[in-house]
Amino acid sequence: MFRPADCRRAGITLTLSTLILAACLASNRSLTAADRPTNKDAPPSQSKTDHFDLICFAPDHPVVVRFRIRIGSNGIREFRHRYAMQLFRTLDRKRDNFLTRSEVTQVERLGEIASRFRTLPKTWKDFDTTPTDDRLSPIEFARVVEGALGPSFAVSVPSQGATRSAKLFTRLDADSDGELDSGEIHNGTRHLKRLDINDDETFSVEELDPLQYQAIRTESQPFVALLTANHQVLCDRLIAFYGRVQSPGTTATLASRQLGLTAEQVRSVDHDHNGRLDRAELLQYLQHPTPHETIDAALPDLRTRRSRLAVVGGPTSRGLARLSRPWGGWTVQLKAKNTRSDRLLTTKFFRLKFLVADENKNKYIEPNEFPQLMLTGASFPMVDSNDDGRVVIEELTEFIKDQTAVQQSRLLLSVSHSRRSLFELLDTNGDRRLAPREFLEGYSRLGTIDKDRDGRISRTDLSGKFILTLEVARASLFTREAMAMPRPPPTAATPTPDRRGGPKWFRRMDRNGDGDVSGREFLGGLSLFDRLDKNRDGLISTGEAKVLEPNE
Repeated sequence: MFRPADCRRAGITLTLSTLILAACLASNRSLTAADRPTNKDAPPSQSKTDHFDLICFAPDHPVVVRFRIRIGSNGIREFRHRYAMQLFRTLDRKRDNFLTRSEVTQVERLGEIASRFRTLPKTWKDFDTTPTDDRLSPIEFARVVEGALGPSFAVSVPSQGATRSAKLFTRLDADSDGELDSGEIHNGTRHLKRLDINDDETFSVEELDPLQYQAIRTESQPFVALLTANHQVLCDRLIAFYGRVQSPGTTATLASRQLGLTAEQVRSVDHDHNGRLDRAELLQYLQHPTPHETIDAALPDLRTRRSRLAVVGGPTSRGLARLSRPWGGWTVQLKAKNTRSDRLLTTKFFRLKFLVADENKNKYIEPNEFPQLMLTGASFPMVDSNDDGRVVIEELTEFIKDQTAVQQSRLLLSVSHSRRSLFELLDTNGDRRLAPREFLEGYSRLGTIDKDRDGRISRTDLSGKFILTLEVARASLFTREAMAMPRPPPTAATPTPDRRGGPKWFRRMDRNGDGDVSGREFLGGLSLFDRLDKNRDGLISTGEAKVLEPNE
């Protein structure tokens, strides 16, 4: 406690101004957070990291992974806010700190998100709210940009192989015990019979997965970002994938161990305290899930200028930003890309393209020279910022800078798979269809991936290794496909000659061309078929057919 008498005993002389200053300092320290003034128009909190949750549908249990991501010294949301303000200044021609309808529609230079702004006049009233004055403030405009940029964290669709493999496994698993034994693989033709649309006794990719070319719903992927997922659909999938019905007439539930969690970790949402989560409780859990693992990612790290990954309470990537993690029966390889070098290379690449495209060496690009820049999706007016009919190298560099600002506003988690799918393992001749003999001999070939040597093939045996690459998304103008050199046109395919062996009658009966003659294809009598089918597998092979005509 400050007391003037104490100072007089110490020989200190106090003036009136000194006392006033001391009182002001003391009162300032006593202010609480509620007493301090607030600014409603202040930008979002500039936290150094943003976190995003990923749910993985692993074989043993679902795994929730929390990524805490920093790009340089800021989070991705700060980059998005900064980009919105940059666009605002570009469009604010009057410099009055507001945007009119006409100013907002001048978006030729905005590249891939321009189409969202051209439709803004139709939805103007949804954003012009604080206040409704027929113009947009910076905060109102930031909401427009947020919607135009899309989600800040997204998972790319993985290869169809992993999804197709899971579907085929489910169809062959006759007893639904999560494992394939020799009998289930041997009887694959019988299990899949109803899918044989053309009735040729073989099963093509198109027959097994007729919807493969349609857009796959986000919630059906093995890795799903909770930020953008439909939690209702996700909840149903979790119960169907991991849950079980306790008794007839009851709904399926999930025990805490089926979620890979302890009873204590789900206690806050387990309202009936039975140690299991029903649909409503699971839906509440998905709103604020307990992560099984938290990963810090720096893209790039401020100190080393390299991307860095670190498991909270676990290992940290050394050298290259890579980690190998066990997630619920999967082995997942994590990578982080340093996109700072990508942006520098992109700028250098197009500066070199500028020199090549400038055929008359007049130090600017004319409209007839512009196509040689190969800026896919960009037009000459988009790059010609001052509308003088010329694109100088500074305008091109500024355009690339604007487009990479879009790039810095989105995070992408790319998913790939390192192991051949179940279909590919069974399809020994690579003709993209499964024949009866490939099922008959399939178990012996799959035995090499039976990790625990128990004679049964589990989903874990087939899981292989997923590779997840975390990176800042590229603008569509600068993807590898857009910057790649044009490929020569494909040559016409030549018909493949029939190289099947066996007698002439055998090749004619083999209508589906799989190298075997089944009982349905054989045109002779049943007794003759049984005499030729020496190994009693229900198929006549080339070797068995040569018994009748050994010289062919």
